[in-house]
Amino acid sequence: AAENLAGLGNVKVLRADAHEVGVWGPASRVAVTFSVEEIPSEWLEALEEGGRLVAPVGPKERQRLTLVERREDGLLVRSLAEVVYVRDRSERVVA
Repeated sequence: AAENLAGLGNVKVLRADAHEVGVWGPASRVAVTFSVEEIPSEWLEALEEGGRLVAPVGPKERQRLTLVERREDGLLVRSLAEVVYVRDRSERVVA
């Protein structure tokens, strides 16, 4: 990924545990590529004002691609589409 995106000055490629927010936050844009039952509160807290996070959320059978935007007046959460992604395999999974 780092090689493919090397020419883009606005992209930072990290290899880390997604649950370690201190590694990647605060963030203006986050794309989660595995599904979670719920979006961890730490991820939401790591979003800058104007920041967006997109993640597949829900149980294996009913995942929804979800967009979260941090606005001045709070979080705006929108469900975008039904999807199927690989589950989060971390031991720190939110149940």
